[in-house]
Amino acid sequence: MLAAGAREPFLAVLAGALAVLLIASAVARGLRARGGGIDAAELDNLDARIRSWWVMVALLAGAAAVGYAGVVALFAVVSWLALRELIANAPGSIRDPALDRTCTALVVLQYALVAHGDARLATVALPLVAPPVLAAVALASGGGRDLGRRVARRLPWLVIAGWGLSYVPLLVALDAPGSAGGGILLFVWLIVVAQGSDVLQYIVGKLAGRRRIAPVVSPDKTVEGFVGGAALAVAIGAALHGITPFDPRLAALAALVVTTLGFAGGLVLSGWKRRYGIKDWGRTIRGHGGVLDRVDSLWLSAPALYGVAAMAVR
Repeated sequence: MLAAGAREPFLAVLAGALAVLLIASAVARGLRARGGGIDAAELDNLDARIRSWWVMVALLAGAAAVGYAGVVALFAVVSWLALRELIANAPGSIRDPALDRTCTALVVLQYALVAHGDARLATVALPLVAPPVLAAVALASGGGRDLGRRVARRLPWLVIAGWGLSYVPLLVALDAPGSAGGGILLFVWLIVVAQGSDVLQYIVGKLAGRRRIAPVVSPDKTVEGFVGGAALAVAIGAALHGITPFDPRLAALAALVVTTLGFAGGLVLSGWKRRYGIKDWGRTIRGHGGVLDRVDSLWLSAPALYGVAAMAVR
């Protein structure tokens, strides 16, 4: 459960998120009632996104309210779903059920270490264990046929779904004495900054985007959208420094790291989608695509934030 010192700031942040969702819902209703030539499909997509955000905020708030166990359980499911999407969209030429089951087992092992609270072991175990285990299974299941390629194509899956995303619950286990409620509020801060940056980049890009930042990989992303959305998210992160172990300047720097690496993580996965010829990773979240489409900003930014926070609390 939430520590006494974390309840008030947590409820304040939650109230702010709910207020934003209420405003967004009202705006969407107003746009639909007014019409004004707005494309019906875009309005449907906006409605679906807002409804999905209500569900996601409820899940995140519920997990945070439970505490460490709740966040570990939520992100264990998120990582499992993310791995499933990576496997499902992989080229048929590298499909191997035995290796895919091994990847799932390795992700389960990673979260067992995270649940145990052994952060030092959880940060190094998967990178050390995965290559030899996958190589051994590949030899047993298919001999030496394309062994290097079959193993190498799966290591990034484990970096994303198993290792990178597991740093989100590890933030909760981090002893953060400088913040109002310890690691649980650092988790809340990460979600607000990373997801807020995603949303703000989308909005600013739609309103003022002119120059495409990566036209081949992700044509919808613009320089103006990234700069404007990231700047606003950095300002939000600095304003919320009180729930972190950072002072305002370090909170702004940490938010800049989170927004920049979040953008980079999204570009990497957008490049994969482009290569695979798909628009979304799945249909798990209505209006948002798959789970990976929603957490692509976390798999790089969460480990970086953990490193910054670990140094700050020493």
